Amino acid sequence: MSKKIRILGAVIFLLLGASSLVFYLIQDTKPMYSEQILEKASDQFKANLKGFLVNVDGNIRKLQSDFSQWNSSEIDESQLNNYLTNTINQTTSAFGSVIFRDDLNYIIFREESSWVVTFDTLFSDDITYWYRFDKDMKEISSWSDTYKYFVDEEGIFDIKNTLQEDQITWRFIGRKRLERNDLIFCVFPLQNKEGILYAAALAFNLSKLEQPFRPLLQFVNPCVNIISESADLSVPVRPTDSVLNAQVEILNPSIENMIGLWKEAKSKEARTFSFEQDQLTYWTRVDTISERCSVNAYALTLSNKDLEYANELKQEVFLYLAILFGIIALGFLVMLKKPKKTEKVLEPQPIRGLEKDEILALIQAGETEYVEFKSSLRWDFCEEKVNKVLEDVIMKSIAAFSNAKGGTLFIGVTDDLEIIGLASDIKTLRKQDIDYFELHLRKLINNQYGISFANNHLNVQFPVFDELCICVIQINPADEPLYLSTKNKQGQAVEKFYVRSGNASQELTLLKEITDYVKKRFSNT
Repeated sequence: MSKKIRILGAVIFLLLGASSLVFYLIQDTKPMYSEQILEKASDQFKANLKGFLVNVDGNIRKLQSDFSQWNSSEIDESQLNNYLTNTINQTTSAFGSVIFRDDLNYIIFREESSWVVTFDTLFSDDITYWYRFDKDMKEISSWSDTYKYFVDEEGIFDIKNTLQEDQITWRFIGRKRLERNDLIFCVFPLQNKEGILYAAALAFNLSKLEQPFRPLLQFVNPCVNIISESADLSVPVRPTDSVLNAQVEILNPSIENMIGLWKEAKSKEARTFSFEQDQLTYWTRVDTISERCSVNAYALTLSNKDLEYANELKQEVFLYLAILFGIIALGFLVMLKKPKKTEKVLEPQPIRGLEKDEILALIQAGETEYVEFKSSLRWDFCEEKVNKVLEDVIMKSIAAFSNAKGGTLFIGVTDDLEIIGLASDIKTLRKQDIDYFELHLRKLINNQYGISFANNHLNVQFPVFDELCICVIQINPADEPLYLSTKNKQGQAVEKFYVRSGNASQELTLLKEITDYVKKRFSNT
């Protein structure tokens, strides 16, 4: 960072700090009362809630419209996966979706950067098959489990039983597993082209339901009740705090009583109520909202203590900003005296592919510490059949080069330096062409060592000599140890560590030997 930039940074943050301090000193000191603070927070929440409901309502209506054009035969896993991932992505804070019928249980939800899906049409027991897809809906893995991986079974039946024809309803479903957050479902009907009715729902993870609740995060324990045509719903704003949620449950009967008083009034204008509980004063504001997704009103409840604390914090925010900007400005001033020396970060360089004359030169030189030849990937010329053990041999050679100084592995070249090509391997594949051979090879490498390693440390080429295509794999030294996952003679899963020793790949079997090698080889990576 140049001296000029450090001076500019110091000046900017000094000005920001001075401005914040001025705002703190001249801000209006006129007192705000609890009901006024509540009303302001309620109006901010109302605007956010309205925007959230408009978005959800619009996506539900589009889903209902499109679904009504589908026949039963068109409603399959692929169709639902492609359509609902798009719907979930376009719905604010949506986490997943479910579609149920007597002969169909379909669940899809987002988990980190992947999608988890089940599509069941037969229910002989409580076990279902789950599939994990990447963001492009390419399958990553699968497993069998109970429905409890998503929500408890009673939660699924609760969603099914909640459905009311032509009406949207909301349900809160707690998840008993500690590592999983509670969910809120917007349940709605779907009807296909044949008039068959399905129960559907959009799921929202309460811990990530930011948009409507953002104005309330300034308070310690806000209580929100959603008022709809079918039922009122208490929504935890801080779902991960069990102590605060227990307090909300204690307050709910009093809040419901305030909502009841509001409903009994002829006028449905916004009203503020107060009540005493556990030696604390609480304020509840009930207000209408333009009906969307059957929601027509809401109630916001806060303690007097919470309101006063938030108001004090808001008044002091400019003071805190002044201190923060002052510290940053001081940091820039310190850097003026002692410029920090920065090291150049070297970007990883891509592997340069080999020219045909370079490849021939390597073949003619024979096997070395950096070169190895393999006749095939999986075809056993001795047994004249596919031998998948040979695939592990290829993976072993890659690991050995990677754990050493790198090298080049040839497939389709014999130990006698004869180019025989890949035809024998290609004939064993489902699609008999070089593209599918590469796809199969990369799948083996990715499954064994990961996509990151394959992208950053390998280069695969398929040069042709006299109409014979061979595979050339250039391997760069790895940044961390590479272990081959395989099975021993007893069929047990084991990990093996290989290095290059002369012109061969050698396994290190002793733990101390492996530890010493790894410590020496990877100490500076």
